[in-house]
Amino acid sequence: MDFSYSNNRYDENNGTGQALLLVEKYSNNGIEHLDETFVKAYLGARQNLPAGSWQKVKFNQINHDELIEFDAANSRWRAKRAGKYRIQVYISTDPQVDGNRTRLALHLNDEQLAGSSAYAYLDDRVIGGLNYSALSGAMELRLEANSFIDIRVFSQNTMDILPGGGITYLTVSRI
Repeated sequence: MDFSYSNNRYDENNGTGQALLLVEKYSNNGIEHLDETFVKAYLGARQNLPAGSWQKVKFNQINHDELIEFDAANSRWRAKRAGKYRIQVYISTDPQVDGNRTRLALHLNDEQLAGSSAYAYLDDRVIGGLNYSALSGAMELRLEANSFIDIRVFSQNTMDILPGGGITYLTVSRI
């Protein structure tokens, strides 16, 4: 047993009376920590983005979701426990217009679909030439339990986000 406090705030709360039980599984793969967040969600069908507006990426397919934290219907992930998390996003787009500006943003605890501000901008680029393109970004966050995130994309011109688990995905892991 590990008697560190589960919300990682012993000094602030002067103790909560909660203890964290670490569970490990021994297998041919070595020691595996159980009950840890690992999510991979992806876009299942091409998503059109109108020109000049922010749109939530519709991650509606789930590859992995160890703790059932991803809500595919609302395309957002919600932390069941407080802790540090790594968020990684990769978005493939087509067709592009020469000089098109695209942006990728992470929204935290944001219920508004329009007119809200991003928690962090993960990518911002101008495309040179008519070609496929991609947006990507990663960051680590300390989150409280029940915090949630979603991913949004902006395009100056109309474009599509391409579907598929290898080309448009979101991963979340507890670190």
